[in-house]
Amino acid sequence: MLSSLIRKSSVVHIGGREFKIRFSLNALLYLEVEYKSIEKILQTEYDKWQIEDCLQLLRAGFCDLPENRECVSNRDFTAVKPLLSELGAAVGICDLPRLRLELMMAISESFSKSRAAAGNDEEHNYYTGYGHLRAFYCDIIKRPEEEFWSSTRAEIDDRIDKYLEVKGQKDKPVIVKRYDSL
Repeated sequence: MLSSLIRKSSVVHIGGREFKIRFSLNALLYLEVEYKSIEKILQTEYDKWQIEDCLQLLRAGFCDLPENRECVSNRDFTAVKPLLSELGAAVGICDLPRLRLELMMAISESFSKSRAAAGNDEEHNYYTGYGHLRAFYCDIIKRPEEEFWSSTRAEIDDRIDKYLEVKGQKDKPVIVKRYDSL
């Protein structure tokens, strides 16, 4: 389907309003630089996240907004809008349970479904970490670095899989048709 090629954002609700967020590599870098890595955050069950965790995740999700593009490209994460104080004022205690769930769903959407189902042990044979991932994506596939950083891990993995399938270096998935028996 063509709709599978469209970039997807997740929705969070704050104070009765909807906001779109994405956990691209820019967002994950923001967390690493300004707070703590996504891996450390995910060591705690989402329903036990502190308000600080939620606010930092929320702010990271806003890194891909058009108004933040320049400061994120310059790696000036302190200039990302909205500020933590503004988010803290906007997020009410009653918003927290739903916000935690929506943030966890947004994070889950940003990672590859096939890898999550198979476990984290299965990686492409062509890379082992983010440095190799960037080299493969930008240097071998010749995709722009800006696109790399603004993409989610799921989008990058999907594009690499499609590239390897087209080049004949990976088997295409088998399509199974299901028929009703009479």
